[in-house]
Amino acid sequence: MKEEDVSGDFANLRFPPPTQRVYPSNLVRGAAFVLLAVTAVATGGLAIGQILSNAPIEGPGGLWGSVFFLGVICFLASFYGFMVTRVRGFRVLDGVVTLVAPVRRASGSRIRRVALGEILSAERIRQSGADPGILVTLKDGTKFPIFDGDLPGGGGRSFLDHLAAQVSQGSSQK
Repeated sequence: MKEEDVSGDFANLRFPPPTQRVYPSNLVRGAAFVLLAVTAVATGGLAIGQILSNAPIEGPGGLWGSVFFLGVICFLASFYGFMVTRVRGFRVLDGVVTLVAPVRRASGSRIRRVALGEILSAERIRQSGADPGILVTLKDGTKFPIFDGDLPGGGGRSFLDHLAAQVSQGSSQK
């Protein structure tokens, strides 16, 4: 990510406010992952126990059905644990937006942090039936949405409106 000069109101944009902690800490995220990992290991142990028992092989309650069911539970718990470690809280600090999940750039690379100076435009999503939010376009042509629901707390919509106004004001001054 290129470091760009952040001036004007961009330098003062901050979300969430310093007094509001709205996203889980690394400790909470780690504890959730450990809990899910223990669930996966316990489920794997149950699957091994089923394999080593003298359960009937055929039928929905048989060995293969039990192993398949426990394998699905193990896979889902592992997938959920992986997602818990990847998802972050939306944040704007020091002229940099930290997104909830990585976004693929036009060049093919993935980014999670975007300098406010890289934003070319930000406008409200106006499609009927779409989740409310803004569509952000970067200088390299990358487009991605930021939904109101991604911003925890009650001020998400107003903050995104303020961000879009600042971006359109900044681009009209250039």
